[in-house]
Amino acid sequence: AQAYEQMIAPFLESWNLNCANPGVCEAHPEGKCYFFNDFEAEKIRLITLYGFETRFELDESDSTKLKYRRDIESWSQEQIDWLVNSLLNLPEGWGVMINQHYPFGTSTGESAFLSYATCSRSGELTIINDIVQAFMDGMNLVQQYTQIDIVTPILSVNCDFSQKKPGTEFIAFLSGHTHRDCIGWIEDYPKQ
Repeated sequence: AQAYEQMIAPFLESWNLNCANPGVCEAHPEGKCYFFNDFEAEKIRLITLYGFETRFELDESDSTKLKYRRDIESWSQEQIDWLVNSLLNLPEGWGVMINQHYPFGTSTGESAFLSYATCSRSGELTIINDIVQAFMDGMNLVQQYTQIDIVTPILSVNCDFSQKKPGTEFIAFLSGHTHRDCIGWIEDYPKQ
């Protein structure tokens, strides 16, 4: 709640993410640090995920700061279900880009500028990549994922993208964190 109040709530109006039809439009679930924005002229939905859904606690030595583990990618069942629904409800002929702070794979090379770097997800939680792959392939995905030291230790995905709207497509992942430019693909998911 503190992260939401400090980093999301002040920008909701300027980002135009407040839903006109609460309960119908789920672009921004109230109080959550994940959302999407539709760019209608471009027919692109930009989904921003929040990959740090661990237990949040205030730091006892400084009540204005949170202590939490930033080194573990973690998701709530609620956010995973929201992502699946956001993809299922993508309008016909639209593309989707998915954004989060950490890259969606670990770089296999190191340099000041990585161009066309391959990335690997081996040994990492692959739930987001698996959902995107099922969306791209128009397939079903029924699987459980285990998270370590997280609020929700077991995540379940049960989605059917076989009826996705015509012309919908995954465009790219976007991320930060690396402090350098990287363009590439994920080795274990070569279509992504």
